[in-house]
This record gives sequence, structure tokens and C-alpha cells, in this order.
Amino acid sequence: MTPEMLTVNETIRTVVNQVKVNRIVIDECHVVSSWGHDFRPAYKQLADLRKHILPKVPILALTATAPQEVREDVIKILGMKNVA
Repeated sequence: MTPEMLTVNETIRTVVNQVKVNRIVIDECHVVSSWGHDFRPAYKQLADLRKHILPKVPILALTATAPQEVREDVIKILGMKNVA
């Protein structure tokens, strides 16, 4: 599902709260960053999802186009540890 769906659809957020989520996978994660070329504000709210709803769920953030400064920004915004 898209980050936009999570931020505007209360039913989806309710379902996310009720099911067991084993991981969050974010494709095209460079759009989390304001440095990214396709900035989408709803992606930044994924950090709130993890922080307030799924705090222990690991995140896998994928991108093929992020330079180092964007990767560092994504890691910071999503509260990730840099393991790559």
C-alpha cells in the first residue's frame, strides 16, 4: 500500500494496528528525503508509523538512485541504523 493511503485512510491504519506486521518495506525510499528528486511528504510520515504504531518492526528501505547524502537523510528520518 502507498504511504498516502496510510496517512489519509483511517480504516487502513486500523487494520495495520490489528494485524501482525513482521517488517516494513519501503520501495523508492529516496522520496522520503527532501533531497530526493521525487519528494512525497507522505513518505516522511512512515517514520511516525514506525515510531508510534510499529516501533519494533524492522524497516527495509530500497532505492537504486540515492546518493550518499540522501541515504543518510533517509536513515535519519526513518530512525534506522545504517547496516549497509
